[in-house]
Amino acid sequence: MLFLIVLFTVILYFGRNILILLMFSVFFTMLMIPVSRKFESWGMSRVFSTLTSVFIIIIAILIVLGLIYIQVAAFNDDLPNIQKKLEGSINGIQNWIQINFGVSSESQIATLKNQLKDAMSNAGAFLAGIVKGIISVIGSSALVLVLTFLFLLNREKYENFFVMFYKDEQRTEVKAVIHKSAILHSNI
Repeated sequence: MLFLIVLFTVILYFGRNILILLMFSVFFTMLMIPVSRKFESWGMSRVFSTLTSVFIIIIAILIVLGLIYIQVAAFNDDLPNIQKKLEGSINGIQNWIQINFGVSSESQIATLKNQLKDAMSNAGAFLAGIVKGIISVIGSSALVLVLTFLFLLNREKYENFFVMFYKDEQRTEVKAVIHKSAILHSNI
């Protein structure tokens, strides 16, 4: 039993990146199954209804990213005001340090310049990390969308896969529960 717990923990630890992608895909699939079914009831083929559902997800994500961009742009517009307030606060802190600790403003500025030089020497690694993170997010998003497409396209096969774990006499009951939960989910 202990071996199974350790094995399960190791699988969760090392497979967390894949499991996160799968969970996002399952989440988007559950959200879009009612939409896809509605499109199919209007006469769309399974492939086109699935593509339309994935396209709706992409549009929703782009809207959220657009809202975030608007907020960042508004923050950027307020940056000069924030900078003026920070300069006043920094001058007050410098005076406080000079009065309480006897460190001159010139010494404080020299220390800050040294710190900035160290930070600038690490700027290349910082930018490389940002680029790596952006590429990782784009790749993960593409994988989530592809998995969502496949889950929506082949949803009956996944249902049959999960029903397969039950005895023959329980399978009809399990299918009924799955369909009831899908109806309940679509009503929410």
